[in-house]
Amino acid sequence: SSELSGGELQRVHLARAVAQLAGSENAVLLLDEPTASLDPAHQHETLRLAHSLSRQGHGVLCILHDLGLAARYADRVLILKNARCARQGLASEVLEAELLAEVFEVRTFRHTHHATGEEALFVLGPTTEQEPRE
Repeated sequence: SSELSGGELQRVHLARAVAQLAGSENAVLLLDEPTASLDPAHQHETLRLAHSLSRQGHGVLCILHDLGLAARYADRVLILKNARCARQGLASEVLEAELLAEVFEVRTFRHTHHATGEEALFVLGPTTEQEPRE
């Protein structure tokens, strides 16, 4: 079949948008849920590319619902609640458990990998869900 899957189509759209940045100054790349329909490896590849483009001086505005990916790749975040800004700033400062529980009604957990030092944000479940027993 010559039809593209949802993930393949998403990657084609991203490639087209990135190609349009070539030779542009002060260009801004707007990505609306760029990881939708992508497997985990391609989600990270996509956001690594977006982060790299921002490091090269391009503006990148990325809309994400995955808090873990936002925590890993975003330099700055803006959290919306009821279409209004609940908080904005450095991702490391904004993506904290109390605010995320208030805005998204989820419990979160931060973990630093013992070997690499990389930090990850995990969504454990809704705040209405009881804590698991040990």
